[in-house]
Amino acid sequence: MINTDNKVNNFFHSKKFMFIYSLLYLSGSEREKNLNIKESMYENKLEAKKWRDDIKNEILSDTEHHPDSDRAIKKLESMYEVMISKGV
Repeated sequence: MINTDNKVNNFFHSKKFMFIYSLLYLSGSEREKNLNIKESMYENKLEAKKWRDDIKNEILSDTEHHPDSDRAIKKLESMYEVMISKGV
């Protein structure tokens, strides 16, 4: 779903760390690019849900714990709520 392999290999330890960093420390178009947010997600609730679930599953994976996981999930949920409030 989300093509982040180059970013992960070049800077972040894992996709989980990249998602957490992007959710908590980036904003605007830079965050949208890192999280692969598309305009269609604001119009299609199913696409938005898949996007949210994929990132959430990566962050909550048991492979490695990150102390900011809970904060990142809250931000992800907040972003998702904005998406679906505008969708059909």
